[in-house]
Amino acid sequence: MFLLDESGLEDQSKEGLQATVTELVEIAPVIMVAASQRQPELKHQISAGAADFVARSGNFVPVAVGLVERRIRLAAEGGLGPSDGSDDRWSGDFGEILRHEVNNPLTGILGNAEMLLARRDRLPASAIERLETIANLAVRLRETIRRLSSVAESRLTGTP
Repeated sequence: MFLLDESGLEDQSKEGLQATVTELVEIAPVIMVAASQRQPELKHQISAGAADFVARSGNFVPVAVGLVERRIRLAAEGGLGPSDGSDDRWSGDFGEILRHEVNNPLTGILGNAEMLLARRDRLPASAIERLETIANLAVRLRETIRRLSSVAESRLTGTP
């Protein structure tokens, strides 16, 4: 997993940032911490589930730490492993639509849950537990969509 901070990347063009993140997501998931106006630059990687975005505003550190912890926990539980891709009926359009239509709302759900968790000192324990469950399930669903989309793409290109 890569945790990128925009420090030192402020002057990088939109295309340069996209290229950097695109190269890194081929190796491992990326969590980008940057000004909120940079989020649209990574919409494809975010909607594909290969990257997460944390807006650099307010108390953003707990949000980033929460995402890192969840990614690590999922990896340890085997939640990031490859799928066997045994269904030949997938199409590239379906994979793209699936990623887009599911990951866009998931990004909002996860972001809102993480923002609330950043204020955990103001929340009752039961609310914290529910928010952590929401965030965990959103990350798990995003990874499932990423794997399903990867299977669909590999079927089209003929790569294993």
